[in-house]
Amino acid sequence: GKKLEVLSFGMDGAGTGDELLTYRKHAQRYAPDMVLVAFLTGNDLRNNSAKLESEKLRPFFHLESGRLVEDNAFRESAYFKARSGGLMNAIAELLSHFRLMEVSREAYFALQNKNAAAPASSNAKQPSRAAALFDEAGILKDAYLPPATAEWQETWEITEALLAQFNREVTRNGASFHVLTLSNGVQVYPDPMLRQEYQQEFGIVDLFYPDRRIQAIGGKVGFPVLSLAPLFQAHAERNQVFLHGFENTKLGIGHWNENGHRLAGKLLADNLCAWLSAKNQ
Repeated sequence: GKKLEVLSFGMDGAGTGDELLTYRKHAQRYAPDMVLVAFLTGNDLRNNSAKLESEKLRPFFHLESGRLVEDNAFRESAYFKARSGGLMNAIAELLSHFRLMEVSREAYFALQNKNAAAPASSNAKQPSRAAALFDEAGILKDAYLPPATAEWQETWEITEALLAQFNREVTRNGASFHVLTLSNGVQVYPDPMLRQEYQQEFGIVDLFYPDRRIQAIGGKVGFPVLSLAPLFQAHAERNQVFLHGFENTKLGIGHWNENGHRLAGKLLADNLCAWLSAKNQ
């Protein structure tokens, strides 16, 4: 019975740091009652790290004695300065209206992210059927594993600090802060045998490791987290339906398709209504 207004500030390729800055600069002026941050475990962890992210023309955060510090070193690069001129901005604005140009741009950045991975030697064994199927540009398998390198340990620490800071700023403004973890194709593929084959290939014990870790951060800091991936997996397996991908691309990986969006909308609406109902009791 309430009249609701929903404003979207989602951006292509954004990480949690970008979203925090967007909230500060744009979203908070609308005095929202609720702020919902979508977190894609497959690449947001990478986006939050200046060492793991291949697209360097963006602000990053790092930790100094446990304190978040914004790093805008990218502004000093010659390439950024060349791109930031009035003429280049006008050209970029013009090109943004052409879908073909946008698709080409997405393909370019996807290739950059894929090439950022360590090159395989010529003698390396061929990947399994599952490894080849779920080889998705920009989605890093390291996200499913406990951090094994200093870079991955650092990006988890930065991510936790960003979410904690986001929660502080939102609640200080009188709103409630929520996190929604999305799904990656391999997590919700309807064939459990292929998922298990992928896990065995890379020594992954739990495909939901990053989702559970974000939930643990929410429990520690004090904000609710809805993880879609386990719910999506159960639905996909029970109904043998693909929630990612399209007939003209590859079913099972990539962006959500119509089925995925419909299910996400229902699960999110049910969750938020239940949260609001409990809050108002």
